[in-house]
Amino acid sequence: MTFTNEDCVISCSNCNTPLVEVWAKEDGPEKSSLRVECGHCKDLSFIKNISGKFYVGSTEYVTINDI
Repeated sequence: MTFTNEDCVISCSNCNTPLVEVWAKEDGPEKSSLRVECGHCKDLSFIKNISGKFYVGSTEYVTINDI
């Protein structure tokens, strides 16, 4: 499993809607696997593996309801 500590956008695997933006804060030993549910088609994003600390933000297409 490969983990990254770079800014990225997680999109829906079905309709490709940008769901969340991930901003890397600092590198560290923490490891997280993110998977996001699409509010448009109810499908899920592919799993994104993030290392270190990070922020998550909404995109212009969606809002965040639960973390």
